[in-house]
Amino acid sequence: MWLSSRWPVPLRVEPEVVLSTDPYITCQELIDFIDSYRDNELTAEQRSEFERHLAVCPSCVAYLKTYEQTIF
Repeated sequence: MWLSSRWPVPLRVEPEVVLSTDPYITCQELIDFIDSYRDNELTAEQRSEFERHLAVCPSCVAYLKTYEQTIF
C-alpha cells in the first residue's frame, strides 16, 4: 500500500480519495516514505495513500514542507 509523486505537495485532493473507508497510513509510515515520494519511486497506489494521508493531516503537511526546505 504505497505510491509516487513530485513537489509541491498538492493542496487539493479529490474528495473521493479522502472519503475512502480504507485505513490511513500512519504518520510514521508517511515519514518513512518521504524520500521515495519525492523521488517519484512509489507506485500509483502508494502515492494515492500518501496524498490521502496528507489531505487529513496538517502536521504531516507541515513536516513535509519543512523537510523539503531543509533538503533544498
